Amino acid sequence: MKTITKKISTPFIIIIFLVPFMIMILFNITMNIYVDRTTKAELKNSVSSIEILVKQQLMDGALDRIQDDNADSVDENLTALRDGLKLSKVSLLYNLKKMNIEFLLISSEGKVLFPKSFEDSFLTEKILNKAKIELSEAGEDVLVEFRVGAKKYFSTYQSLTDRPDAVQLLFISSKNSANGTIKIINLILLCITLIAVGVSSAIALIVSKSISKPITRLSQYAKRIGRNEFITLPEDRSSVEIHELTQSMNEMSERIKNYDHAQRSFLQNA
Repeated sequence: MKTITKKISTPFIIIIFLVPFMIMILFNITMNIYVDRTTKAELKNSVSSIEILVKQQLMDGALDRIQDDNADSVDENLTALRDGLKLSKVSLLYNLKKMNIEFLLISSEGKVLFPKSFEDSFLTEKILNKAKIELSEAGEDVLVEFRVGAKKYFSTYQSLTDRPDAVQLLFISSKNSANGTIKIINLILLCITLIAVGVSSAIALIVSKSISKPITRLSQYAKRIGRNEFITLPEDRSSVEIHELTQSMNEMSERIKNYDHAQRSFLQNA
């Protein structure tokens, strides 16, 4: 059998544990859906504007020169454009983290024309190869979603010209910066939850003990009355029910005391 303290505190503590964790699970589900939609929308909005800016940088035959690996000025211009876009990207999740969107120039043979390296980017050869495979199956102007390990990415591409050997403008967006923000929020929520659980558990134990302690004391008095110790219980005004029970036990003790005296007198007289 369970004590009153356990019967009162156990369900209360379970609810205190479950509710915050259910909130965290729902928060993560809704935030992941929101981040996916926002990342896709941001990538779609960035495609047209970046395409126009890249085409402006590749005017006057620069598109042919960059394929000949002899266009340092073009590469510098594209690098400056890329850096400027990083500074002007729309922030996500109330400016806590910046969205990561990278663009690449890919030749018809699949060679990366720009950028020359991925040192200052989230991109890797593995991510790029995965994006190429997904986009080859999807086609131009189609937004694809893929994973590399546990990380999620979105990608699409457009051809800069109508020629068969056209250079492709490839876009890859990472959702992982937003995931970092969600992890921080989860950590904050977890700390708040643990504090709330600790405080609530302490309150639940205090409340349950305040209920069980008078009952335990009355139980001990009842045992003494059962041993013919006809005592008068002290008043307990902690609650109406306990007060009434104390009065009833005092009345019972008095009646048993009178009955015992009457029985003793009868036996003596007999």
